[in-house]
Amino acid sequence: MLLSGDDPLAAYKGLIQGSVGGLGALSRTLRTATPFILTGLSVAFGFKAGLFNIGASGQYLMGTAASVAVGIRLHGLPAYVHLPLAMLAGIIGGALWGAIPGVLKVWRGAHEVITTIMLNYVASLFTSWLVYAGGTEGQQPGPLSDPVSAAHGVSQTEQVLDTAILPQFFPGVFTNVHWGIVVALVAVAIVAWILRRSTFGLEIRTVGANVTAARYAGIRVGATMVAAMTIAGGLAGLAGAVQTLGLHYRFAPEFSGSAGMEGITVALLGKTDPFGVLLAALLLGGLYGGSAKMQFDSGVRSEIIQV
Repeated sequence: MLLSGDDPLAAYKGLIQGSVGGLGALSRTLRTATPFILTGLSVAFGFKAGLFNIGASGQYLMGTAASVAVGIRLHGLPAYVHLPLAMLAGIIGGALWGAIPGVLKVWRGAHEVITTIMLNYVASLFTSWLVYAGGTEGQQPGPLSDPVSAAHGVSQTEQVLDTAILPQFFPGVFTNVHWGIVVALVAVAIVAWILRRSTFGLEIRTVGANVTAARYAGIRVGATMVAAMTIAGGLAGLAGAVQTLGLHYRFAPEFSGSAGMEGITVALLGKTDPFGVLLAALLLGGLYGGSAKMQFDSGVRSEIIQV
């Protein structure tokens, strides 16, 4: 049976209440949707240039690691300098990781789906090594590993310095919702402007629509593809940065979550339009946010909630 009882209305009532039924529920939805917005934008931006960016997960991880490295290693900086630097490091980390498949596609013709999938694994293994706790056979802890945690066999970084923490968004109203939601909304507006109003956006859309026509129009197709993948990677890296600096305050492999892969769903559901991505991310955030209450109220199995 799908339900412990025979009342599907109770299940959906629980889902709605758990996603938007109060400030606590709305907080869960916004908190969950924040990285989905940015990774959805990442995938959507690549799509506009005719590129299928499956690598948002790896770009997210590299952005996370870069932002945490800056957050724990740079001491003595004021918050108005340290926090932007940490976020910028996340953007750069993701952008560099996104540029690799773009360069490989232009230079060697390697399909971005294959290279981004492979780079997801590389990023996962590399970032896990960065925080590896060490072992009993003489293995040394990773360069970003927290010595105290490593002594207990826990692979994670130290907590970022207070000056690199992304503040909470109206903490007396929302619960654990950070200013990353505002960053994500600004990113939606910027990406929409780039794609709809700028010359660069026109070039991206032209390349995505017809490469031959783009070349005939004098557009540098290779440079445009590399730039599109770089920006896509930067958006995914920013997702990792805001989630880490605003919610987890440290990096551990289990914190990576599914934001990168969910970005594909969000981008497709939003029809690769920036504002469509925003709505799709909020929908998905609501589904995730309301799933616990749905299960509690009606006994729906967790597997069915995921379905």
